[in-house]
Amino acid sequence: MNKKNLTLLFAFAWLLNGCETELNTSIQTSPNNGSLIVDPQAVLIGTPTPAPSPTSSLKTQAIAAGDEHACAILVGGGVKCWGNGFNGELGNGKTGTGMTHTSHPVDVVGLAAGLKAIVAGKDHTCVLTSQDGVKCWGVNSDGQLGNGTLTNSTVPVDVLGLTSGVAAISARYLNTCALTQLGAVKCWGSNSFGQIGDGTTTKRNQPTDVIGLPPTIKVVSVGGLSACALTAANGVLCWGNSDTIGNEQTTGFSTRPLDVIGLSSGVAVLTGGDLVFYAVMNDGGVQGWGADGNGQLGDGLAGPKHRLPIYLPALGAGSNTIGMSVHGSGTHACAIRTGTPIKCWGKNDYHQATADGESSLFQPPTDVVNLTDEVTTLVTGLSFTCGLTKENTVKCWGKNDVGQLGDGTLVNRASPGEVIF
Repeated sequence: MNKKNLTLLFAFAWLLNGCETELNTSIQTSPNNGSLIVDPQAVLIGTPTPAPSPTSSLKTQAIAAGDEHACAILVGGGVKCWGNGFNGELGNGKTGTGMTHTSHPVDVVGLAAGLKAIVAGKDHTCVLTSQDGVKCWGVNSDGQLGNGTLTNSTVPVDVLGLTSGVAAISARYLNTCALTQLGAVKCWGSNSFGQIGDGTTTKRNQPTDVIGLPPTIKVVSVGGLSACALTAANGVLCWGNSDTIGNEQTTGFSTRPLDVIGLSSGVAVLTGGDLVFYAVMNDGGVQGWGADGNGQLGDGLAGPKHRLPIYLPALGAGSNTIGMSVHGSGTHACAIRTGTPIKCWGKNDYHQATADGESSLFQPPTDVVNLTDEVTTLVTGLSFTCGLTKENTVKCWGKNDVGQLGDGTLVNRASPGEVIF
């Protein structure tokens, strides 16, 4: 891969969240990849605190963050999840009062070794198996598990028709999509804004073809109320809620893919959150479109939404694009560029952006100075952030009221702490 074809990753979420994967990018087609409710009663740590010492030597190869839970694929095989588990999000066969939440990672049952990717929506999680199939667990109110039912599952279930032949997966809020090895896109789950892309607004509880896409799609990225695809010509098409599809030709929503204005070519990597999409360009610059109510577009202000793509000037462009990636939720986001500190911006009321003990409502792009480890992947959840380090450990910071930081406590963190496996 040359310098212009970067390995990049995005992960976004609004107060509803998610994570995602991309073919031949960093969103989880390979093992090394890899939201906002304000609680006024939450305990905030005002100054950086030391991370707890891990109690085991388990290593991690990929991570995903949901609304209030997170999961990791282990190097030796298997998946562990932590955080909110009231509706089966943890995949350990327990739900309700038997498993409301946990700050200690627990094993997901029934998964074989060799998993290739993991992604999460608001309250559900999916993995790409060694056989190139898809399994999901958690909430299934809109069919987001894709198993032909609307029943929640506390254990992984097969997605109908996708036991093989899948190249990448993406999830957000109440939706999941798969990119097949033939370059086609299939989606399932909520469809109230046409985000399935099948020409209707009917929810789908099994994979459904997105219509009107050109052949050989390279990447699919799910947003909370929309989805986008990266074409073989490095252009972008989107469908769903009109605020986040980058095309002013429609009002309300579009049930079919439309071209994103100004992005017919030159896009290296694409990802989305519930209200925002970002595109990393071949020149290393970043363009974004959608909501900016929490400073998601990198200006440090609560601004109006942008239906058409705009450059994020604070991130800039330049020759140092090797290893650059952007990861974010609908309220905060972060960028990695090889040889420079991680930068985060947006909502920062739980220190989820700066990790420095200084909270602010809207944060411009700022170095995460207390994250001293080299990080290869970042994922963002509901007011928290986690990073996968080069040493295959996981460090998280931000809100922790249901144990979503995985450090054995329910105390919010203003500095990165290690997940204790």
